[in-house]
Amino acid sequence: MKFNAYFENKQHGSADFPIALYRVDKYHPQYTMPFHWHNELEIVRVYSGLLELFIDNIPYKLYPGDIAFINCRSTHRATPQNCRYDCLVCDISMLVKKNSSALASYINPLINESRRINSVLQKENSVLYYAVTSLFTSLDGASEYYELGTMSSLFLMFEQLYKRGDILTVAKFEKSTVTASTVAGLAEWIDKNYSDRITLKILSEKSGITPNYLCRIFKEYTGKTPIEYINSIRIENVCSEIIWSDKSITAAAIDNGFDNISYFCRVFKSIKGISAKEYIKQNTELQSV
Repeated sequence: MKFNAYFENKQHGSADFPIALYRVDKYHPQYTMPFHWHNELEIVRVYSGLLELFIDNIPYKLYPGDIAFINCRSTHRATPQNCRYDCLVCDISMLVKKNSSALASYINPLINESRRINSVLQKENSVLYYAVTSLFTSLDGASEYYELGTMSSLFLMFEQLYKRGDILTVAKFEKSTVTASTVAGLAEWIDKNYSDRITLKILSEKSGITPNYLCRIFKEYTGKTPIEYINSIRIENVCSEIIWSDKSITAAAIDNGFDNISYFCRVFKSIKGISAKEYIKQNTELQSV
C-alpha cells in the first residue's frame, strides 16, 4: 500500500510527451514543496539559495548548482530558504513503450523500484552533469526540436548514471506502516475539509491518538504540525484565488477557513514572508514583465 493520500495524480507534459519543467521561486503559489509522491522520476535543480529536501524522510541540503534525483514513488517534500529551484518531472516509461527489451532492462528496474538512483549530484565537470543540465535547457522555453534534445539528454543521463555506478540494486521495501497510514488518512481528510473549522481535538478524535503524539508523528512525516499543515493548505489556496480570480483578500481568506482576518494576516506573513497585499503587487508586477 502506498501513501495514496499524498499521491499527486497530475498529467505532466502531454500524453505523447509526458515530461514537464516547473520553475519555482518565492512568488510561486506553492513555493514550499508539500509532502507527496508520484509514479514519475523527478529531478530538482537549485539555482540560488538553499533547498532542504527530504526524500523518503532522509534530509538533503542542496546549494546552487546541486541536483537531486527523486526516484519513482519516493515520498518527498522541501523547504526553500531564499531559493529558486526547478523541478523536472518525467514519466520514464515513455523511453521503453516503443523500444526494444534491451532498453527496458535499464529503465524498468527504476520504474518497479528494484533499482534506485543515488539521490544527490553536486555541481561538477562531468558528462553526467552536462547531460542533466542539458535536459533542463532543452525543456526551458521548449524551442524548436526540443523533443529531440530532451530525449538525447535523457539517454545520455541514464548511460552515465549506469557507467558511474550511480544506479544501485536495492531490495524492495514496503513504505507504508500503520503510523504512516494514520497520518495519510488525516491529511486526506484535511485536504477535503480544510475550509471547515478544524481543531487538534477533532483530529485526535478522528485518529484515536493523543494530541501530543499526533503532533509528533504528523510532523515527522509531513514536516509540519497538523495546524501548520492546515494553514499552509489554506494559504496556498488563498494565494491562487487572489491572483487568478476577482476575489478580495478578505473573501478568499474566509472561503478558505480563516474566520479571523487578523489571524489570517499573521499566518500569511509567517508563511510567505510578506503581506497578502504585497503578494498581489509582486505577482502583478511579475506578470507584466
